[in-house]
Parts: sequence; structure tokens; C-alpha cells
Amino acid sequence: KNAYDANAKKVTLTFGNDVLTVVDNGDGMNSEDIRQHWMHIGKSPKEYFTIDEDGEKRILSGAKGVGRFALARLGCNIKLTSKKEGFSGIVWETDWNSSTLSESVTVLEKGTIIQIIGLREKWGKKKVERMISFLSKTYNDDRMDIFVDHPDINCQVTKFFNNPQLGKNYLSLIT
Repeated sequence: KNAYDANAKKVTLTFGNDVLTVVDNGDGMNSEDIRQHWMHIGKSPKEYFTIDEDGEKRILSGAKGVGRFALARLGCNIKLTSKKEGFSGIVWETDWNSSTLSESVTVLEKGTIIQIIGLREKWGKKKVERMISFLSKTYNDDRMDIFVDHPDINCQVTKFFNNPQLGKNYLSLIT
């Protein structure tokens, strides 16, 4: 959700050695974004939609900064590296007891890299396949490509329904 909301055209999830790395080429963040928004739960600068660099409207999907809770659930330590165009790169690191924010010389022109270190659960083939299936059913947009790189799976997430139509194709029906 955060990669999409940051106007990313590509996000890659890489699993390996007790680390999950999420890389996107979105707008990135600077130190002010981290201090004023990332670190404040329940506070979001996001509007309902944004206009991407192609002039297309994107309805935003994240809200209120709860994505950090998912990071805490997934891993013991986080290293977030981000670069907003025209600003210095930043690194935010935490072990959930303390955190640091520093400037970084990064190879990114813009975008964000999140390393979730010390995964709290094993991400085997079946679990990653379930995640890919979930993403294929919940992400129905062509503006961002999602790639998964795992020791057992290397793929691009594809849409479950190529042309979703209300009442025509669906995953479940409530009567």
C-alpha cells in the first residue's frame, strides 16, 4: 500500500536469510517526512487521491500510519533507507525499543528500501504462494508491478481478474 501510495511503478519483495527486503521506486521520504508523518501513529498527510507522474489519479490505499505495526509484527529489526528527489537520503533503524534517524549516501535516485531483519515467522514456499495469491486478488491496478523473489519462487504477481466486473466475476457471494 505504501509503495502504491508513493507512486511506485515497481515494488520487489525479496526473501532470504531471515530478512525480507521491500524495494520500491516511489517518491521516497526525507527526514521531515519521517519525523512529521512516519513516526506519528494516527496522523497521515495523505489525501483521498494523488496524481502520479503520468497525470493519472491514484486512489490512495494506506491510512493513518499503521503500516509500521505490520513491520513490528514481521520482524525484530527494521532498516528503512529512503530518498526523496532533491533531498538527502535517510536511514531509519529500530529494534522497537529505540530508533535512529540519520542521513545516508544512497544509490537510490528516489524510492524506499525496507529491510525487515530477524523475521518472526518462517516464509516457506507455501506461505509465499498464499501471499502471492492474496496480492493477485486484492491488487487490481496496472500502474505498479509487484515482483517476488524467494529461494523457491521468482515471479511477478498477476491479477486474479483481468477485467473485474461487478456481479460477473467474484471470489465469494453472500446471499
